[in-house]
Amino acid sequence: MSDKIDTRQLDILLIRLDAIGDAILWFDSARHFRDIYPGRHITLLANVIWAPLAKELDYFDDVITVDTSVYSGRQKYFRHLLLDFFWYRKWRASIVIHPTLSRTFFADCIARWISSPIKIAAQGNNANYRQRLNRIPGFGYSDSLKWYSEIIEITPTRMELTSNAAFVSRLAKRPIQPEIPNLKSLIFDNGLGLPSVYIVVVPGAGNRSRCWPIEHFEAVCSILPGTISIVVCGTASEQPLTAHLMKRVTIPDRVIDLTGKTTLKEMLSVIASAALVIANESSAIHIAAGLQIPSIVITGGGHFGRFLPYEPTNSYAPHVIHYPMDCFGCNWNCIFPHSQNSTWPCISNVSVKRVIHQVNDILARMPHK
Repeated sequence: MSDKIDTRQLDILLIRLDAIGDAILWFDSARHFRDIYPGRHITLLANVIWAPLAKELDYFDDVITVDTSVYSGRQKYFRHLLLDFFWYRKWRASIVIHPTLSRTFFADCIARWISSPIKIAAQGNNANYRQRLNRIPGFGYSDSLKWYSEIIEITPTRMELTSNAAFVSRLAKRPIQPEIPNLKSLIFDNGLGLPSVYIVVVPGAGNRSRCWPIEHFEAVCSILPGTISIVVCGTASEQPLTAHLMKRVTIPDRVIDLTGKTTLKEMLSVIASAALVIANESSAIHIAAGLQIPSIVITGGGHFGRFLPYEPTNSYAPHVIHYPMDCFGCNWNCIFPHSQNSTWPCISNVSVKRVIHQVNDILARMPHK
């Protein structure tokens, strides 16, 4: 990677500012840009939270980071949009490619402000557009499509891996088959001194309403054989949630709490040596699949079919356990009454027995150490 990047002379610029899980699902398609643009210099504009992973891959010549957290809050949002305008309007690129399917308004603005004769984006959807902005003439998602010179239409009902492959297939002008990304090249010795046999439990999910009840996780942990340790992971903001789980488990001597104590790269190494990962729909599940580690995911219906279940599938695709409801596909706009921190019914109603049955099935096939 270059220490200094001249943003006035960029060649191929890829823009990808979404979350960790979305980025991981995109990495398999991202590797094809080398073949699509042979000999060209490829720069990635990446979300700072997962940029360290992108820098370890040989898919990109340079990685420029963006801290998307600065757009939280209405005043900060528009203040940083104004700052962005003066910053990105100085950039020049031969080709700008924005392959994100659910783009945000500020990411589309960045693409608009960068000077380039060719700007390509996916048709995508307005799932991540602010509703108020979407209703203002000239600021809506449909208006943003006019800021690109080429829009590649993607079937919105496809699974993300399939959609990403469809996008690069159009650029390559040949069929590219979707595959689960391989993250094994990103593993390193984390030096954490973990037990020889353990499972990883991730009870958080970014949004408290998307979290399976903590007592359900405790019930699953209680049936694990005494030879298996438990490593609890999550972000620093999820420490109150994991602390609640730590208080409930009856086998504290076998539980290691790493919540908020690992970097993203360290998290990969923790998962890489696990016998099993049990989590809500979160980046940990996609990391496990990319590292070929068995995983069980408890998911609801907000985006069901888009990120989970996997398509294509293989023996390392996450085992999806859900509670079917007619309202699936709601984009997490729950139609049922619930308090701010209560779990949505499509998740809270997922059976503990079904999860335990799947855990026992995986453990029964696990090689004895």
